[in-house]
Amino acid sequence: MISTLNSPLSTLYIVGGYAVQVEVLLRIAGVGLLVTAICQVLTRAGREEIATLATVAGILLVLFIVVNLAGELIAQVQAVFHLS
Repeated sequence: MISTLNSPLSTLYIVGGYAVQVEVLLRIAGVGLLVTAICQVLTRAGREEIATLATVAGILLVLFIVVNLAGELIAQVQAVFHLS
């Protein structure tokens, strides 16, 4: 059974008792697919160094997304427990 829950951050889908932010998962998967395609093209063109830089840039982009999510989580925990 899948139900939805609208929060100020995004729509959450409740699947098996777990809240899943589909938008974030799709964004991370999209970055992975895009970086994979770019790396394949650059590797076949003989530009392995730039392909490595593209991979590092993709990892940093996903890390930035995860850090933003962690910040939102900390803010929500502070709001729940009335911490300043």
